[in-house]
Parts: sequence; C-alpha cells; structure tokens
Amino acid sequence: MIRAFGKRHPRRIALVAFSLLTAIYVLPYVFLGAVDVTEGTGVLTFDALTGGVIWQIVLTVLILCMVWAVGWDDITGLRGPRDKAGMASAYWIGAYPAIGAITFATALFSADHVSSPIAVIAVVLTLNLFVGMSEEIMFRGIIFGAIREKHTPFTAVCVSSIAFGFLHLVNLGMGQAFSLTAFQVLNATVLGVLFCALRLQTNSIWPPIFLHMIWNSYVMLGQAVVESSAEPLPDAAASTQLQPAALILPLLVLLVAVWVFYRYTRRTGHSLFRHVPKSTMIDTIRA
Repeated sequence: MIRAFGKRHPRRIALVAFSLLTAIYVLPYVFLGAVDVTEGTGVLTFDALTGGVIWQIVLTVLILCMVWAVGWDDITGLRGPRDKAGMASAYWIGAYPAIGAITFATALFSADHVSSPIAVIAVVLTLNLFVGMSEEIMFRGIIFGAIREKHTPFTAVCVSSIAFGFLHLVNLGMGQAFSLTAFQVLNATVLGVLFCALRLQTNSIWPPIFLHMIWNSYVMLGQAVVESSAEPLPDAAASTQLQPAALILPLLVLLVAVWVFYRYTRRTGHSLFRHVPKSTMIDTIRA
C-alpha cells in the first residue's frame, strides 16, 4: 500500500521525508534551546564537527528504511542501471579534494598535539561516509528523484539543491556566526548542484555519496591540521568576517557543475528543461 502510494505521489513522499528530516534537526533547538559549542567565537571547531558519528549512522539507517518502505531503490539511484560512460567521465572531479584530503591526512602525522593521527582520520572518514550517505540519499535520491519523476531535471536540481543549502541554517543553533552560516548555505547549494550533475551523468547516487565524503573529509582534515599547529592561531583565523575571495570556490564548483551538465546533455541528447520518461533514460544508458 505504501509503495503504491509512493509511485502515484512521489512529491508528497519527498515532502514528508524532508519535513521529517527538518524536524529531527530543528526540534531539539525548539524544546531544549540553542547550544553555543563555539564558546563565543562563532566558529565550529574540529571537535564540534566530528561529535555526531553515532547520530549520523542512526540517521542513515532511518533514511534507508524509508527508501525500502516506499520501494524507491531505483528512484533514488541506489539500484538500477548505471551509466558507465558517465561514471568514467566523472572520476576526475573527485581528484582535487582527494589529493587535498590525502595531503592533510599525511600532515597530521607530523603535526603537533595530535597523539593518534590514525584515530582522527578514521573518525573523519567514518563520519563523512554516513553524512554523505544520509544527505545524498535524502536530497539527490529522494527529493531529486521524486521531482524528476514529474518535472524537468532543471526543476529537480533547483529544488533539491536549495533545500540542501537551507538545511545548513541549523548550524546557527550551534552558535556558528551568521556570516559563516550564510556562506555555508551558499556553498552547500552550489555543491548540491554539482552532486545533482553527477547524479544525472552517472544515473547513480553512489558517485555523489563518495564525492560528498571526500569533500567533507578534505575540509575537516584541513581544519584538524590548522587546529593542531603548535603556533597560536592569529586573530584573523578565528574571524567570522568573510573576504570576497571566499566566493571563488563556489564559483569554481558551479563552473564544474555546468561543464558536467553540458557533457550529459551532449552525450545523451536529453535536455535539462524537458521531462524525460524513465523508459527513454534507460534505453539511452544501455545504448
């Protein structure tokens, strides 16, 4: 019964799923109040970012159970035909954050005040594997997949990416400065566009999951290296004031996403502005 409803009304299922996820993140702040884990600095530390491994595992399991309940393993991209040509052309995108993550991980072994670099790396990778799974299955799987069933890919990209970006406003409840949170919302929205591009290019949720994991690991390991330095951090390092140069990164990510979309439309003949029946998509992949 639930699976039949999910096939007839995918947008309602997506709305319910997103509402439940938002409630899970927001309700603790509503009933228990905000908790400033930044100690007044407005900057989330490495320890604050890596403190929810168990919670992310539980959340991932809950989302997977939801997917199973409605029978959406194909809509979400967890299963089904993968576009091998698209996957082959998408590997290079993860090279930059992967090289950065490896560089920072190596630096931890010679960093001061890090007693167990292997433990730090293991926590970061484990956390971000489940963050990548939970967020990608929700946004590029459930939401993107549901909207794509009834609307154009462009609409699915916009709605899922904006929803993904605005969910990061919950970090305000942890004491993160508004300027940093606003930038995080922008950055997450643009990254969401790139993840959607990969989702289309590969017809699978797994490449976005692993890119998400690598990207977050790159950022967190870099923060761990900075915080483990023996030298005291200058005042500017803890500043919540963003410089215009910070906008270069999301701009570059957006350009990469546009390139992936271009490759996808040119290779498959599908338009981002026209709804494509699922049978047509599968025929193109197998061709």
